[in-house]
Amino acid sequence: HYLVDEEGKVISGETDCHDGQYDASVKTWSQLPNLWHQDVRDEPKWVLASDAAHASPDYEGDAPTPLTRWGRQLGSIESILWTDGSFNIVANLPRSTIGSEEKSREAVDLERLALQVSRNLQTCFYADGIIRTSIDTEEASGEQYLSALRDTGNIISLAIGDSLPELAVAHIDHAIEITDASTLTVKDPFGRAHVYSNALYPGLGAIFLRPLPNERLELVVWGADIAGLRRAARLVPMMTGTGVPDFVVLDGTAAWKGVEGALALGFLDEWWNCSVNSFLT
Repeated sequence: HYLVDEEGKVISGETDCHDGQYDASVKTWSQLPNLWHQDVRDEPKWVLASDAAHASPDYEGDAPTPLTRWGRQLGSIESILWTDGSFNIVANLPRSTIGSEEKSREAVDLERLALQVSRNLQTCFYADGIIRTSIDTEEASGEQYLSALRDTGNIISLAIGDSLPELAVAHIDHAIEITDASTLTVKDPFGRAHVYSNALYPGLGAIFLRPLPNERLELVVWGADIAGLRRAARLVPMMTGTGVPDFVVLDGTAAWKGVEGALALGFLDEWWNCSVNSFLT
C-alpha cells in the first residue's frame, strides 16, 4: 500500500508480504503498475494490485475475464450465500423419469431435499428460495434449469447420477466433472485425473462450486445414489465462517469417520483448477 500526496509523490508505503519490505525506490505513483484508486478518510490513496483478477470495481487496469473467478465468486463455499436475488434450488430429476407417468423414488427424494435446503435457508437467513424441478436430456438442459440461469440469484443444483446439466460457462476447464452416472473425476493441479466410482466407494457423493456469468455461482450437490446425495446435502453451508472448502468428495464411511471419510477436499483457484494444497486420494 502506498500513500501519495496531491502532487503524486509517494509519502510512505507498507506491505502485507512476509518479508515486511516494500520498494522504497518508488517516488511517484506513475511508477506503480496495476493501480486502483481509493479514498480513505478523504486522503488520496493508491493500492498496488499484484493480480488483476482480484481487483476492486474501481480497478483501472485490465478487467477480469469471464473465465476467471472474481467478485462475489471469491471466498470459500459459503460465498454461495452472497446472492443477488432469490436462491434457485433446482432438483435435477434423473433421465430415467423422462416419459414416466409416476415419479420415481429418487425423484421424490430429490424434491424433498430441495424443500429441506429451502427451509433451512429461510430459517437461518430468512432467504427466499425458488424450488424448480428439471430434467436434463442429452440434447438440451431442462427448461426450469434454463429459467434459473436467466434469473439473478445463485443456483443450488441437486442431482443424482447423470442428471447434472452441463457447465453453464463455456470454455472453462473445471477441475471436477461427473463422467457418468456413478463416477466423478477430479483433476489435480498437475493435470492428473483422480477417478472416484460408486462401485469402489459405495455411497459416493460430492459438493462443489461451479461458475455462472455475472459473478454468480452454482453449488452442486451430487450423489451417485440417494444415500450419497443425502450425505452431501448435509454440507450445504447454513452459516458463515464454517470453514467448508470449495469441494468435498465423500463416501459412506463419512457417516462414522467424519472428515476422515473424505476422499478429496480442497479449494479452487481463480481459473477453477484445484489448488496445490488440495487433498486428493
